[in-house]
Amino acid sequence: MSTRGVETESAKPDLEALRGDESARSIAKLVKNISGVDCFVVFGNSSFAAYSNLTESWLINKVATLAFLLREIGNVMAAEVGKGEAETITVCAENGSGIVVYTKPCRMGNIAVVFDEHAKIGVLLYMLKHPHSKIE
Repeated sequence: MSTRGVETESAKPDLEALRGDESARSIAKLVKNISGVDCFVVFGNSSFAAYSNLTESWLINKVATLAFLLREIGNVMAAEVGKGEAETITVCAENGSGIVVYTKPCRMGNIAVVFDEHAKIGVLLYMLKHPHSKIE
């Protein structure tokens, strides 16, 4: 998985606003500096990726689409049990790595963060919810 950074070519025109959204950019900048984060994809409410630190566009689009589906499944499940909309959906692998889909980084977008087994998931979740906080 290469993580140099690229904007996707397949993003829909309605994602131009998301690409320019300062809160989305600040979340992305914050996330890529958290230890243990392998990659991230910021995606819109239509499942199209706005930007990512991945370089392969096919992988960016696949992660965005699957994260969108996780978000939708999480929302349906939370609504079914009377808990409202899901804010984060976390999937962890046996070795401690996984993915977090955070649905509230900005008013128009979402972020999927893939992390390794060494990531401090609590720090990641806290920083997603409180991007202007500093942890020492």
